[in-house]
Amino acid sequence: MTLASANHMTELRLLAHATETVASDGTQARSLRVFCPPQQCSVEVSECSACKHVTSVGPGLVRCSPPPVSEAAGLEIPAGAVAAPTITLARADVPGTRLLSIMPPEPWALPVVDASGHFLGFVSRSELTIPGLPWRLAMALPAAALAVGSSLVVHEAVPLRRAIWLMAHRRARAIVLMDDAGVVRGALTDIGALGALGPR
Repeated sequence: MTLASANHMTELRLLAHATETVASDGTQARSLRVFCPPQQCSVEVSECSACKHVTSVGPGLVRCSPPPVSEAAGLEIPAGAVAAPTITLARADVPGTRLLSIMPPEPWALPVVDASGHFLGFVSRSELTIPGLPWRLAMALPAAALAVGSSLVVHEAVPLRRAIWLMAHRRARAIVLMDDAGVVRGALTDIGALGALGPR
C-alpha cells in the first residue's frame, strides 16, 4: 500500500495479492484481492469497481481516494496490507505426491485449507514424513494428514507488530492471515514483514 497526493486528497495505491488454490486433481483456482484500509479487510479486486471511492482498477493495482482514515505506520500497519504478493494453497485432499510438485523450497511451507478455505496447517518438504510409516505410504496420504502448525494464523487486520511477535514466539518463518470468517486471505513471511518496515 502506498500513498500519493492527489487534489488535496490522499490517493491510495493498493497492490493486489493473488491466491492460488490447488485441488486434488491438480486444477487451480485463482483470486485477486486488495487490503482495504477503511474496511480493515481484504476484498476481491472485482468488488472494487463498484466502490464510489475507487478511481481505477488495473492489472494488479487499485487506486482509490477513500474518506480520511488514520493511517497506520511502521509496526502498526495491518498485517494484511503487507501480505506476500502471491500465496499458493493446497486443499486438504491433495495427495502427498502432488504436494511435492507445488511445494515451495525450504525454509518455506505450503498452507493447507479445507473446502471452505479455512486453514488446517502447513506442509513442508522436511516434514513430509510420519514416524514409523514408509515414505511411499506417507506420500499417499492427503495434505490434511501431513499438515502441522495449525495455530500459526492471525487476523489480517492485526498490527504487524503482533504478527511479528507470533512468528518470533513460535519460531516460524511465515504465518497465515485470515478474515472474519476464518478463511485464508494471505500469508506473511519474516522477510516480507522486515521489508515493510524499511525505507519507503
